[in-house]
Amino acid sequence: MKNLKLIFATGNAGKLREAREILGPAGIEVVSPYDLGLTKEQVDVEETGSTFEENAVIKVQNLWKLTGMSCFADDSGLVVDALGGAPGIYSARYASLDGSGEDHNFTSNIDRLLHEMQGVSDRRARFVCVVALAMPVAGVDRHASACQAETGTEGAERPMSEGREPRGTLGTAPLKDNRCLENSITVFKGKCEGRIALGRAGCGGFGYDPVFIPDAYPDRTLAEVDEDAKNAISHRGDALAKMVRHLKSL
Repeated sequence: MKNLKLIFATGNAGKLREAREILGPAGIEVVSPYDLGLTKEQVDVEETGSTFEENAVIKVQNLWKLTGMSCFADDSGLVVDALGGAPGIYSARYASLDGSGEDHNFTSNIDRLLHEMQGVSDRRARFVCVVALAMPVAGVDRHASACQAETGTEGAERPMSEGREPRGTLGTAPLKDNRCLENSITVFKGKCEGRIALGRAGCGGFGYDPVFIPDAYPDRTLAEVDEDAKNAISHRGDALAKMVRHLKSL
């Protein structure tokens, strides 16, 4: 795993910073797709899945097809018990669902969340993150005649796994030298348990951090926890730590 380079399928500066802080000490260089000259229009893909897992896989499939390089993606969000699991997979665009705000406007998202939680005694919640890692399968080398780009055919199915997690598929991807490599997807799940605060506090972090009180720090929100401490307990830190352990085992 020494000097491993992974492309992170995100345009979110906060996620990119966290991933670099968490993976850097393990010897993993995290590369932005924009550093490779990809555009926002190429990287952003419609998230049509009904779960965090499905959306993470959709994102990593898209980046793999664009680059043919080892990459990972995540899908994450806030799950609130009293709201039946909402905002869930719609966390980033929660306010836009009822017209009270725009997509990815977390000021509006938090406003809606706090409004819906007014007078609610059960404030249990958790951040959930699913990371999907796509890597070439060693020793597999198909020539251009087998490439989807040349023939229009789909590649062979490969498993998506996390121990005994549900399976999925991902085909071959054309490379610039007209060869194809099969790849497999492995998913890693992380979470951070806590509760929803009565109001905003703190100026660190991003997203819903100012209104989420983690169990590990019951007297402050994630936005009041320093970066190193946050990374040690966060949902993304949990999922990425599992990914690192997996990579070290290869």
